[in-house]
Formats: sequence, C-alpha cells, structure tokens
Amino acid sequence: MSWSESRSAEAAERFDRFFVELDTAFMERDETLLQFGLALLSREHVLMTGPPGTGKSQLADAVLNRVLDERTGKPSVFARQFSESTVQTDLIGPIDFKTLMDTGRTEHFTDEGMLGAVHAFLDEVFDGRDMLLRSTLNLLHERELKQGARTTSGHIEVAFMTSNRYISEILESSRQTLLAFLDRVAFISFLPRGFARPENLSKVVRRYAGGVGKPTLVRPLLVQDLDALQAEVEDVYMSPEMCDALVKLVESLDTALAAAVRADPDFTPTRYFSTRTVVRAANVLRAHAILDKARRDPSRPREVLFEDLGSLAVHFLLAGLPPDMVKMRLSHEGDERERRQLEIMRTEREIFDNCLRGLSAVRRSPRPKIDVANLEAAAHRGRERHDPKALIDATYELVSAARSKADGAARAEQLLLETISALGDEVLRRGLTPHLGRGEDLMAVGRSLRDLASDIEQNAPATAPLARWLRGRAVTLLESQLAAVAGRSPRALALLSEPTTTAEQLEQAAATELASIEEIVLLIDALSVAGAQLDDAEDRPQAREPGLVRLEDEQVRLWDAYFFRTAADVLAVVEEQNLHDALQRLGPSIERIDEASARITKLGRTSDLAQRVVAPRLSPLVRAAFGRLGASSSLRLIDEVAHLIGELDEHRLHGVIGAVDLVTWSAELALERDAARARDTHEIRVREDFLRACGGEEALSLTETLVEIAVYATPPTDYRSVAPNDCMAGILATLHALPEALIARIGEHDRRRVDHALSHLEGWWAQLALEPELSRIEYTGFLRVMRQECVPLRLFLELDNLVRIFPSERSSSEPHFARLAHLEEDVANRIGAYVDDKSNEAWRKILG
Repeated sequence: MSWSESRSAEAAERFDRFFVELDTAFMERDETLLQFGLALLSREHVLMTGPPGTGKSQLADAVLNRVLDERTGKPSVFARQFSESTVQTDLIGPIDFKTLMDTGRTEHFTDEGMLGAVHAFLDEVFDGRDMLLRSTLNLLHERELKQGARTTSGHIEVAFMTSNRYISEILESSRQTLLAFLDRVAFISFLPRGFARPENLSKVVRRYAGGVGKPTLVRPLLVQDLDALQAEVEDVYMSPEMCDALVKLVESLDTALAAAVRADPDFTPTRYFSTRTVVRAANVLRAHAILDKARRDPSRPREVLFEDLGSLAVHFLLAGLPPDMVKMRLSHEGDERERRQLEIMRTEREIFDNCLRGLSAVRRSPRPKIDVANLEAAAHRGRERHDPKALIDATYELVSAARSKADGAARAEQLLLETISALGDEVLRRGLTPHLGRGEDLMAVGRSLRDLASDIEQNAPATAPLARWLRGRAVTLLESQLAAVAGRSPRALALLSEPTTTAEQLEQAAATELASIEEIVLLIDALSVAGAQLDDAEDRPQAREPGLVRLEDEQVRLWDAYFFRTAADVLAVVEEQNLHDALQRLGPSIERIDEASARITKLGRTSDLAQRVVAPRLSPLVRAAFGRLGASSSLRLIDEVAHLIGELDEHRLHGVIGAVDLVTWSAELALERDAARARDTHEIRVREDFLRACGGEEALSLTETLVEIAVYATPPTDYRSVAPNDCMAGILATLHALPEALIARIGEHDRRRVDHALSHLEGWWAQLALEPELSRIEYTGFLRVMRQECVPLRLFLELDNLVRIFPSERSSSEPHFARLAHLEEDVANRIGAYVDDKSNEAWRKILG
C-alpha cells in the first residue's frame, strides 16, 4: 500500500468513527448528518431550516468544532449570527484603515473574515438585509473577494447555515432572489419541532436531564483527513452512461415537479434545476461513492454506480426525514405550518422515487486506459536532460492524464508528483547558479511555474496540494534571486563612480533597479496570495528583509548623487533668484525621492528615503544658500523662511532644519547686510530730511524679524489645546538658544538702529527748541513725526521688544530708554510752554 493510499485509509476510518458518534448522539437526524458528510467531501454548503429549539446550532457545532487543523490542533471556523445590523465587513473582515488613509483604496483583512477559515457557521442567515444576502451568496459561490483589479482567494470550503423559518415561507416572500441563493446551496434540510417516534423524546430527556447513557463526542476529524478524502472524490470515475442517466433523472424530475405545481397550486417546490445543479450533482455522486466506501463497503470501486443515484434525494430535495418518518410525523402533527412543510417533503420524495424507478439500469463502460509507458518515457527524458522546458511539457501531459479518471490515472498522478519534484529541484539548482545573471531567466521560469500551478489547480483539483507546493518552490527560488541581486547593481556602481554622470542617468538607474526588484516581489506576492506551501511561512516576511535593506541602501546612494546634482544647480541660481524660488526647484526632486520611498514600502520594508537622502543634506544646503543671498529686506527674509518651511512641510521634512539654525542664519545674514548699509548723517531741518535720513532702515527691527522667523521655524503647535503662553515659551526657547555673542550683536544692531533715528530727532529738536513761534515748529513737520507718526513710541517698542526677548540686553539699552524719555519730556514741556504763552497773550488782549 502506497503512502497516499495509507493516508486515505486512515482518513476514511476517522471519518466513519466521527459520524458513528454523531449518529448515536442525535436522534432522527440521519439524513441531515448524511448531508453534512456529503457537504464536507464535495466542498458544498448546507442550510438547515425549521422552528427554534430543534438543535440546528447544536448539530453544526458538534461537527464544525470537532474538525481540527492538524497544524494548530484547533478548528478553522468562522461564526456569525445575522441580524438587521450585520454588515458586509462582518463577513469579509475589517477594513485596513492604514491602506485606506495612505492610498484611498478599500482593502479588508480577509483572514479575519469568512474567507480566512476552512468552515463557516452562519446562524439565521435570512435575518440579514438583501444586500448582505447577495454578498454572502457571492462569497459562498466564488470563494474569493474581488476588490478592483485585486482578487483575494479564500480558504472557505463549506458553510453550515441555519434559519428558524420554513423554507416554503421563505420562498414565498422573495422567490426569485432566494431561489438564486438556494441554487448555490447543495443541501437543504428541514428539522421538525417534534420526533416521528415519540419514544425518542424520552430517550433524549433521559440522556440530557437524567444523565442516563449521555453520548460523548470525543473523536475528532482532521482538515487534512478531509483533504485526503476530497482528493479521493476527484479520482472517482463516472462513466458516460451514468452521466446520461443523471441527465434523464433531472429532466424527468423537473417535468414531474412542474406537473405537481399545476395540479396543486399550494405545492411549492423547494428547488429548481439549473445547469449548475446538474453539474454539481455529478460531484455529489462522486462524494457519495467515497462516503459509501468509508462508511459501508471499503472494497467498492472508486466509481459512480447506478444505485448511487438514490443519494441525490438529499441533494435535489428538502431532506431531513426519510419517507416513513415524514408519514409518522404527519399522523399526529397539528400545526398547520409544520404540516405544510412535511407535506411538501412527502410530495417531493414521492416524485423523486417515481422518477428514479422509471430509469432503466445502465451498463457501465470500463474506465479508459492511459498509455503510462509513453508518459514515463517523456518524464524520464526531461529528468535525464535536466531540461525544465521538457519537464514542464511532461507535467502538462501528466496533469491531463491524472485528472482523466482513466485507468492509470493514479500512476499518472504519481509520475506528476515525481516530475514536479524533479522540475522544482532543477529550477532551484539553476536558480542558485550565477551564470543566469540578474534574474531575467529566473523570472521567466518563475512565471512558468506560476502559470503551471494555476493550470494544475484549475484543471486538476486533486493535485491542488502539488500546485501549492510548486508555488512554494517558486517563492523559494525567487527569494533566493532577490537576496542575490537586490542592492548589487553593477550599473549603479559604474554611474556612482563616474563624475560626468547626469541627474537624469541616476534617476533612470534608480528606477530601473527598483523596477527589477518590484517584478520579483510582485511575482512572489502573487504566488503567495494564490496559495504557496512554505514550511516556514511565519518567517517569510523576514526572508526578503536583507535584500530590501541593501536595495534601500543602493537607492540612498543613487538618489543622494542625484540630489547633489540638483542642489548644485539650485545653489548656482540663488543669487539670481530669491531663496524660495531657488529651493522650490528642489521640490520635484524630493517628490521623485518620495515616490521611490513609497515603492520600497510597498515591497515590504517601511522606508523614508527623504529622511535618509534629503534630511542630512538639506541643512548644510540651506546654510550655503543663505550665504549666497544678496541684499534683501527683513520682510523678504521672513517671506523666504516662511516659504522654505512650507516646502519642508509639503514633503514631511518639518524639523529637518533646526529652528535655532534658521534663526541664526537669518540673524547673521541681516547683520552682514546691515554692516554694508550706509547711513545718512545730513542736518535735519524739515520732516522730509528726517524721512530721507531714516529711509535706509528696515521696516522691522532685527529682533522683530527674528521673532517672526522663529514663529515659522519652531515646530507647529495645536493651538486648540495649547495655551498661548505655552506656545510663546517654545518660540522664546528657540531665540534664547542663540549663541550669546550673536544675541549681543543683535542687541547692538537694534540699539544702533534706534540711536540713528533718535540722534536725528534730538539734533532736529535742538534747533527747533530755539524757535520763538509754535507755528514755525509745526511748519517743519516735527510735531507730525512726534505725535501723529509716533516715531518715539515705535523706537520705545523696538527697545522694549529687544529687552523682553533678550533680557541680557536690558542694561545696555537703559541709556536709550532714558534719552527717549528725556526727549519726550522736553518736547512736551516746550510745546506746553508755547501753548500757555499763547493762551495768556489771548486773555490779556480781551481783558486789556
């Protein structure tokens, strides 16, 4: 006995013991349990209907929670009770909000939904809304989720569903919609509210209340057992004559049910017969052959027999009770709804039995034979020549032979396993040899393996484990390729070592190298999503990490060289353009770097190239740009810094350049510019002379300029939750962090600015104070400067800002405060005296 035969025999034995326990534990549920067994073997779905309290959930729990995964020792079951509030994500799985926020695409964590489990239990399935029912219908039938161009395959094989409603009433409420749903459910069962034999109720009460003879359910069944038996189902032969007999049975049954509806309008058939129904019935017959072999006659052949047609009663009809028990229930059933459902079951079964009796027994033609010797020779030639192409060609022929169910198919399947093993070994051996270069040949082989695995899985379900194994070998091969080539591009090295390389060449090289790795990773991911058998599946995400680390390092070098060339162009035009316009030219370069970073992240490694490439270079680059700026006003300098911060924010680089650095560079630039400024020292006679003398000064003091720059440069604050004083503390911390020597120069600059204007005012006033008439003073515009234009007040506020921001400058500024106060007081006294004299003179005249 071969290993596969031994495995199937063990699985059959566990399958039989599993259902023997269930048969013993549940009274009058033989037909429903038969449906369960056929559903598990044929990968079809079951719906149990009937009033509450009939044990539907208990039955499902007793089966699904004892089918264990050999790898985990736990059941693989998704459970959900439907209600009006149940939504699609409850079935599919929660939304991946990170992907939604990053890309705008809606993706689901399907491993947490129905598709992520082998089995599902959906309680009260008709209590959900119509849209949910349609979504459930698609998931159950397609066993996959389509999201745009992406399709996610599921593990789901069988769903057990329940409803407390009668199937006839369900169909009457929305016949067309629900018939489409029921057409995708292979087995429908009705569990009546009472027992056909009243004595069985006493047995149940004794078991569960009295504890007498309470059955124990201790024997598990493995998911892997079902895999082995499902492979056996695929090997069952169904002769052309049996196929014809099935079609005749369906045609006569469809005709008879239609005639029954015409004869009795109250009769509502629970099924209708589509092409899907007939094709699925053939699979149910093959499943019944294996169930019968496992539970009744181990020696029966693996083919559909004429007597197997009777098993279709539990597939084509509303099952749950055999005819004799239906008759017993009707004899003492008083509930009209229950009676109607039982009568529909009786009518359908009588029609089915009559149609089955009307069929003539058929002679089965023997299985066709396969030329095994020719297949062996083809496979041998491929192995002998170490030729992957020949092995792939031989595998295609073996796939066709293995799925034919012909005599010799088992040997063809064994040859298929051997050939695929040889193919995998050959591909892996070749994949590790360096003469294949940078992956072109390996990628072609990987795609061939992907296509072959898909063909195996689609056309020969019995060999689905081999397809998964084949994909696993392809993943191993491609990950070896990824580890070998990622970040080791000779082309990139040549460009980096050549001083004449252009920015365009570096950008193209970075994109090309990234695309070559993307192609490998995309193929790996496609193989994994389709289903790849990997011995160390949990460690696979880390398998590509070293290669992706090297890839990112190589990208950093390429993009750094690219950024250098772009930055050199920017620095060359700083003197011709303002800092904002010059640095804005870096924007497209940073965007390209961000795009490359996003592509690396999609490959499975969280990357931020901008932080590695741009961030270390940006601070010295901006420092150099500041040094090249020509003459500029304080307002323009503030605007330059504001736009620079905006550019950094746009590319998520806020904070890359320290706030203290920006304020320092701005101060140094302003001081340098101020040192070169010539100041007017002419005598002031009228307001125009004063304006001309002070016209070369900035609109803002240096302290005021630096405060505004610090507001932009200090990291942003959420003003909704932070008090203004706390915000100001952050700005002051930036300014106080300036070097002491620089602060002293700032103070000296602002005091010199105040001194310049104040000296002109003092000299001007020294001349005007000698004038005998106030009108002469007013004529010069002095009072307008002092009172309307508030120049002394502005000078006072500038000094006050200086000492509040930089307290260390207070003592040096006190003389200027004193001079301003003296000027204000002297002018006020002199003007007051003028007014008093004029008033007294006026009084003397009128009193005189």
